[in-house]
Amino acid sequence: LLNYAEDLEDVLDERQSEAWAKPMFDQMVGLLDAAVKEQTEASTAMQTLQKLQAARRLAAVEARPTFVQFRRVVRATFGRSSREYRSLLDRHGIAPEEDVVPPTPPTP
Repeated sequence: LLNYAEDLEDVLDERQSEAWAKPMFDQMVGLLDAAVKEQTEASTAMQTLQKLQAARRLAAVEARPTFVQFRRVVRATFGRSSREYRSLLDRHGIAPEEDVVPPTPPTP
């Protein structure tokens, strides 16, 4: 839409000598500037959001082994049907019975 609006602005700019085009051009410039500003801000916000979402996913992946171990301790302490254990159920769709912590490689 912004491309079409810019094209329309160019056409109006070329026809400013005509009486009908000058008021439309003046109004169009202000609207288009505001639209471009909003689009730029939205684009910047979307890029920031995507970076933060990627960082959050990475942090969740890195924290998962510790979380699984913690959940196992809570299950052993309070039991499988306890409120404390149920509140820790994995939100990624993996059932508690499928808790698998990847083995850590031996340090040289």
